[in-house]
Amino acid sequence: VDNLRRADRMLGGLRDLMLQGALAHEQAMPFSSAALVHEAVAAIRERPGTESIDFVIAPEMPEVLAQRRKIAIVFENLIGNAVRATAAVTHPRIEIGAEEQADEATFWVVDNGTGVAPGLQARIFEPLAQGPGSDGMGLGLALVRQIVEQHDGEVWVESQEGAGARFFL
Repeated sequence: VDNLRRADRMLGGLRDLMLQGALAHEQAMPFSSAALVHEAVAAIRERPGTESIDFVIAPEMPEVLAQRRKIAIVFENLIGNAVRATAAVTHPRIEIGAEEQADEATFWVVDNGTGVAPGLQARIFEPLAQGPGSDGMGLGLALVRQIVEQHDGEVWVESQEGAGARFFL
């Protein structure tokens, strides 16, 4: 079963990578970030083992002008990573929210999982970077960074090992 889950995650990473290329010419359009996040969480909730996770989505999230399908890949990766990071937590919790200032928004995905080791934080967004116990390909966060930078943004992590992680974009 673990090998099947790993293969599924690897195929998902490859799919996202190929989709990113296929979406290169998608036009930026305004859309509800709240609706997109709710869709991403609903898709992740269909996965086995996510029943006990407390997903908290901020009630107010901004309308954004971006390539919607690419931003969906960003949230699916960040939330999916948070799900894996909270797998061994007794009361897993994942918070997704945003703050809007002027005409920019900062989004976050916060979990109470394993956290990111300080030595890994500087390179976690590089291709093939993997933390201890990771069973992915090391492409998801690199893809997240690429998409966010294509939208003139930046992505970063704040974390303490064993105390969860906070990803911002």
